[in-house]
Amino acid sequence: EEKMMKIYNCSYNKYLNNDLNMSNTAILYIDYLSSSIYEAMAYNVPVFMCIDFDVQVPTDGFKKIINKFKKVKIAFDTPELAAMHIESIYKDRAKFWNSREVQGVREEFLESYLHTSSDWLGGVFDTIDKLHIVEREKFKNKKISK
Repeated sequence: EEKMMKIYNCSYNKYLNNDLNMSNTAILYIDYLSSSIYEAMAYNVPVFMCIDFDVQVPTDGFKKIINKFKKVKIAFDTPELAAMHIESIYKDRAKFWNSREVQGVREEFLESYLHTSSDWLGGVFDTIDKLHIVEREKFKNKKISK
């Protein structure tokens, strides 16, 4: 991480400015599972990650999507591999990030893990209605013992 910051003349102090946000980030490097992955995917910000599974253990389902990220070269097993890839695509990062393969995995991730509907409140109410129907059916079928 420190090497990457030096290569691209970055410093942490630049990112403490409240005027900056993820939507105007050139690339984002993540080394732990966090909500930043979701936010970057939602903003369509190029995100690269290297997750140490000895430190953080994702669910089996999330491991599958991480493996898909690895196939399209946005997730890596070591920081060195991530750094080499980022360096190789940096000048054409938009072309890489907007490729059909990367965007396809991104869309799959969004559909599976992030609710981005403009009618999110309607979705919440639909879910509540479905839960009420299930609970009502359970109650109707419950036998009362004397």
